[in-house]
Amino acid sequence: ATRIFDADRATIFLWNRAAKKLVGRPALGMPDNELTIPEDAGVVGKVVQSGETLRVCPREIEKHIDRATDAKTGYRTESLLCVPLDAPGGDRLGAFELINKRGQGGAPGEFTDDDAAGLAEFAYLAAAAVSSAQQVEDLLEQRDTLVDQAASGVRMLGDSPPIVALRSTIDRVAESDLSVLVLGENGTGKEVVAQSLHFRSKRRSAPLLAVNCAASAESLLESELFGHEAGAFTDARESRAGKFELADGGTLLLDEIGDMSLAGQAKLLRVLEDKTVVRVGGAEERRVDVRVVAATNRDLSERVHEKSFREDLFYRLCVVTLELPPLRERGEDGVLLAEHFLRSFGQSRGRKPPK
Repeated sequence: ATRIFDADRATIFLWNRAAKKLVGRPALGMPDNELTIPEDAGVVGKVVQSGETLRVCPREIEKHIDRATDAKTGYRTESLLCVPLDAPGGDRLGAFELINKRGQGGAPGEFTDDDAAGLAEFAYLAAAAVSSAQQVEDLLEQRDTLVDQAASGVRMLGDSPPIVALRSTIDRVAESDLSVLVLGENGTGKEVVAQSLHFRSKRRSAPLLAVNCAASAESLLESELFGHEAGAFTDARESRAGKFELADGGTLLLDEIGDMSLAGQAKLLRVLEDKTVVRVGGAEERRVDVRVVAATNRDLSERVHEKSFREDLFYRLCVVTLELPPLRERGEDGVLLAEHFLRSFGQSRGRKPPK
């Protein structure tokens, strides 16, 4: 903007209605490159309140500005041009200000009517960009709020030594991208462990998806994991992304991994090694960034010995192994869990929890 309008400085002021402040950036010479003023102060305040362009020439500058800001920045304002910053929908976001029109021979210049019209058009484009950025920021804040709410509901309940040790291990490995193998009987909380790992990691804002490897036929499981192209098989009327693509940037829980076929294991191993997937019926390699958490109630080392589970895949998955104790080994946690579910069920029914 300074180059286009032959001015020394340009600043966008955004209106914070809740705080009744105008925040300007860039503000050279100010802390954090930011200038904060009351919403009704100075030229910018007048423009934001009235919605009208204000142009001040050098001979009138003393009537309109407060030299206190110049004193802070060590900069002297000689002329200025300020236009409202209105979003395409009509919402006033703030103001766009130019300072010091460059004149001939170093003398102070004056902003013209053409400058005012041009800056108004420039401000409209800037406002559209600012509005879009604010919408994205609002969406990110809403997403983060939802993630925090989801994370707060994921807890490994219990005070028994095995659960205390498990929580400690989860906290240590959550931030890494290492593959994790979760072992335990049915009902011991393997999915809760996967959720805890995900929500405590840097991937918490990306998807957490789960696939039950024992619930689908081999051909369908391959499509579920890696996706397929249109016409790859009967009923494949359109292309579809698999869980690896959909979980890109996040975490994928492969539940009941011990029941996966040897052919499926070979394809899974390739994805883990190359970080790429090829859809069923396709040829294009698609890069994916997914942390894999595998879970099973089977003894995988025994299945490796029986040749029903690939040894190379086993070692690829068990970089970190978490073994969940059954409830019968958790002592007093039984009462704690019972009370937790009684409170939960009582709240959902609007009743006082029974004892």
